[in-house]
Amino acid sequence: MACPIPPACTNCLKPPRWKPTRPKPQPGRRHRLHPAHRPAIESRGEGAWEEIIIVMLGNFFEKRRQKNILGKYISKNVANAIVEGKPLPELGIRAGKIEFVLAFVRGDSIERNSERIALVSDLAVKHEWIVNDMVSSLLIITSGYGLLPTAQHSSSSRTILVNDLLQQLGGDIKIVHGATAGHFGNFGSSKRMSYTFVVPKFDLVLARLGQIEFGKIEEFVF
Repeated sequence: MACPIPPACTNCLKPPRWKPTRPKPQPGRRHRLHPAHRPAIESRGEGAWEEIIIVMLGNFFEKRRQKNILGKYISKNVANAIVEGKPLPELGIRAGKIEFVLAFVRGDSIERNSERIALVSDLAVKHEWIVNDMVSSLLIITSGYGLLPTAQHSSSSRTILVNDLLQQLGGDIKIVHGATAGHFGNFGSSKRMSYTFVVPKFDLVLARLGQIEFGKIEEFVF
């Protein structure tokens, strides 16, 4: 049976560098202890229990910090799997339905432009979509395939997302969105790869985004 407090039993007994408030033991409550720890814990006396609890809390908060950092770049379910060491699905190229939103923002300064990009990113996360890529002031928001989305979404949820983006940014954003059959997975070479999607007529989608005016939303029909 694996030790629940990695990386090893001997390290589990070392006090952490930070000193949080030690939790008070609850009368009548028995703490679960890995059998490999029991001889070492009992030989150290009563204080060893508090050290173990502090280390466990430290591991918990460190994992949460790692998940928060990874969650800025990939979906939460993938971040959790990576930190917890759980297996991930195969990353080969597969066919599936692709839901996408192309959002182009503008600002009268680089600071305002950066603020608008940040707002679009936050709204995408709020609606459980993923910013797949950013190029200049263009954000490619995706859902409905592979590892990147946190959930499968319908056309109605996509409509809610684009309407929320337009309501928040008004005349400083223009959007083209749609859904079609495509492929997703690792594209590139052995030296440089990207987990992304490929759909037909995507050049026409980009061209249409350049044609519409700011403050407008349009659904691209394939």
